[in-house]
Amino acid sequence: YGDDWTFEQMKPVFLAGLILEIPPGLLIFGLRDDLALPESEEDDNPNGDGEACEAQISQLESESFSYRMVKSLGLTKASIPYILFCSDLLVALGSGMTVKFFPLFFKNEIELSPSGVQGIYMA
Repeated sequence: YGDDWTFEQMKPVFLAGLILEIPPGLLIFGLRDDLALPESEEDDNPNGDGEACEAQISQLESESFSYRMVKSLGLTKASIPYILFCSDLLVALGSGMTVKFFPLFFKNEIELSPSGVQGIYMA
């Protein structure tokens, strides 16, 4: 096909990409929290000295600036999904305003062919 593509030639490629997104999307719906390990089972302490380890962790947490900052803001474990969502949204909006111009940069400044630009995106 070379570097000259029509919309009719690209249509199967777009449809294949959309179809390939369906299985992972359906698999995500199968994730269940009730199958996750409880917090008490997640502790891997080969020495068996759980109390000493917890004391060290609590000491580090009390001295940590980020830990004090989080506590001062009143954030809890329940707020983590909301923080992650806001962070991902901010990154998506920021990259959405810049990433779409990368192909123009590669074409105009570096003089890459469309297939070369696509090769960069695949790498």
